Amino acid sequence: MGHAELLRKFLGKPIRDIYGRNLGIIVGIILDEQGGVGAIGIERGDGVFGKYYAENILIQGEDLVLVPSWRVSAEQVQRGIAHAGRRIDALDQLHSSGTISTHTYKNLKKSYESVFGQRNGAREKLIAELKSRAGELADESNELEEFLANIEVQHLTGELDEEAYELAVGSLKLAYNRMIAEKNDIESLMGEIADSEQKKVSPVGSLSSVPDTGSKEGSAPEPIKVTE
Repeated sequence: MGHAELLRKFLGKPIRDIYGRNLGIIVGIILDEQGGVGAIGIERGDGVFGKYYAENILIQGEDLVLVPSWRVSAEQVQRGIAHAGRRIDALDQLHSSGTISTHTYKNLKKSYESVFGQRNGAREKLIAELKSRAGELADESNELEEFLANIEVQHLTGELDEEAYELAVGSLKLAYNRMIAEKNDIESLMGEIADSEQKKVSPVGSLSSVPDTGSKEGSAPEPIKVTE
């Protein structure tokens, strides 16, 4: 897909996140040096402009979908820790079989463990990011619950007729469910990280488990790549 075709296909279209929340309108697409999508520009509903890089973007059917930064971080942490762990395991096997000398083993082991330590540092940063986002979602869900409670009160007192009540409750519950879906994903991922810390090497949630918010039946998200 060429740049002009890409612009015609997506420019001016609404964009949502993986939980189905509308985030704004696509107002620009930038290519990287290899011809892939380097970034997209989004104008949000309040007029604020946002720039998002290719790692945050998926294609679902005919739509672009944004992946939250915490999921991107989780994917990067997964790859980094798993790769470092595999190298250490392979090195241990080589030394145990006598394929490499103890001197070489110790030097490489020190180097690999240093990298593994850095990856674990990235995991600690990820945990802090997850806790921060979970806190934001908790605050937002509490505020939404209070708003919904006010709607319920006004319905019972007759201030809202049945039609207005149904419209309001339907929209609020949809927003709440999307919010809770992200909150549950974060809590699940934090549980996986806690379990994996006991096993030294941690598989954390990856983008392959991104929920299908369904612009097309059976369509799986795939990375964007542009070719001239």
